[in-house]
Amino acid sequence: MRRFLILILTLSIPYSLHAKGSILVPCKDTIVIKQISLPSKVKAGQHIETVVQVNNWGKAEFSGSLVLEIKDAASKSVDGWFKNIFPVQYFTVAVGETESISFPFDVPHIYKGKAGINIEAFDLKGNSLSNAKRSFLVKGNRSNIQDSKN
Repeated sequence: MRRFLILILTLSIPYSLHAKGSILVPCKDTIVIKQISLPSKVKAGQHIETVVQVNNWGKAEFSGSLVLEIKDAASKSVDGWFKNIFPVQYFTVAVGETESISFPFDVPHIYKGKAGINIEAFDLKGNSLSNAKRSFLVKGNRSNIQDSKN
């Protein structure tokens, strides 16, 4: 039985699931989105710096791109509301190394509710390799609310 389990574990390493918080990332190639640093709650008007770590389990250096898409709870794109300046980041990862890629964006002052990000890794030919999703809650910023009493 042990030999059978070792064989399964050995064969499933490149196709494993990596868990980090609420992230499960399937790996079907050599590139894996390892970790996404994103707070679970943010304030309206806040500047967010999301850092994504990408691993290269392959046998050669790898170049590709990461794409960040911001959506609301109804899965509608809200990239126009959020100031997502660099939605596409290009990277090169050496063999066995981890690369950190940063995505800065601003939460709009008028947005309130649940939102989420979808980060997808592509090779240079445009083939999707790995993706990860994470959600966060945007709370209203009371200092931005003004009374309109006349």
